Amino acid sequence: MYARRRRARPAHRAGERTAALIIPYIAALQPANWSLPVLRADITPAAEAGAEATAIVAAQTGGSRSRAPKWAVRLIRRLLPALTPFDPDRYLNVHFTKVADQTELMLDGWIAEGESLGLPVARLRRLRTDFAAGVAP
Repeated sequence: MYARRRRARPAHRAGERTAALIIPYIAALQPANWSLPVLRADITPAAEAGAEATAIVAAQTGGSRSRAPKWAVRLIRRLLPALTPFDPDRYLNVHFTKVADQTELMLDGWIAEGESLGLPVARLRRLRTDFAAGVAP
């Protein structure tokens, strides 16, 4: 008997899907002053922007739409401070402030691609506006 061989997914597609799941939450931290508790208090806009981004990536790649359950994101955000040997708010601030241009490019790319495909991008557009307003000059 031969085992059925699974078709390998190109690595860049898996990376695109992962970025579409995670980056909206990271971008939402900027206007939340890089505070996980503040983001946790109103995580819905980030979750909805993530749903739009993953739908766009799924349409681009022909894959399935992924969505991080809000309860799982809340749990991870609640446990993160206890699981890391450093202040996660400060780490996320320092790291993602350095790569803010890259985050903006990803958000802009999903918005442009979503518009070209006729997919909803209102939440991504709002997140992009809020992110830009929170970026220090």
